[in-house]
Amino acid sequence: IDEDGEIGRGMMGVVYPLASGRALKLTADDTELGAMNALLGVDHPNLVKIHDVFIVRPGRKGVGVIVRAVVDEVLARSDPVRHAITRAVIAASEQYGVSSEFGIGEADSMRAAMAVYMDTIEAFREDESLPPREVSLLGGIRSGVSELMSLGIYTVDLHEGNIGVDDVGTPAERAVIFDIGKASTDVSKVPIIANPPKLDEIW
Repeated sequence: IDEDGEIGRGMMGVVYPLASGRALKLTADDTELGAMNALLGVDHPNLVKIHDVFIVRPGRKGVGVIVRAVVDEVLARSDPVRHAITRAVIAASEQYGVSSEFGIGEADSMRAAMAVYMDTIEAFREDESLPPREVSLLGGIRSGVSELMSLGIYTVDLHEGNIGVDDVGTPAERAVIFDIGKASTDVSKVPIIANPPKLDEIW
């Protein structure tokens, strides 16, 4: 791991590049671990590929480890898609009283919040003035959110910092949700190990 070459950092974790070209995230967020564990083995064009999820606990305290693919780029602050995503998060939070910062609550209210998120995204897609690229990216985000719901992963913490773009500038360009943030998920299925493997050698 290149500790000086961080890919990203948030309130609950930090992401490092691996020699294999994948990314390793260390996180203190149990709900994120549960969400990413639920994504293991899932192959969806708008959801990041997850290679491994576990908790390292050599003593009383532990740290969550997520090994995932790397997206080409995070949505730029000037990207028109960013405004639609922001509005979707706000709409979901306002309608159902779900915190946009934590995006966590009872499963039923979370499902309802995600439905509002998707409806807001779809409303932006129906804007005839929106360029085809933005329409396509928003469609991918909506598809990714729908897949999360089908997997039992409920969150509205899907701001622009958690969404990237792969295959930039090509006909295959698409939005990819690569970070879930706070979610309503089951962390009990995440394996716990006492000693971490040599990450660069394995991944």
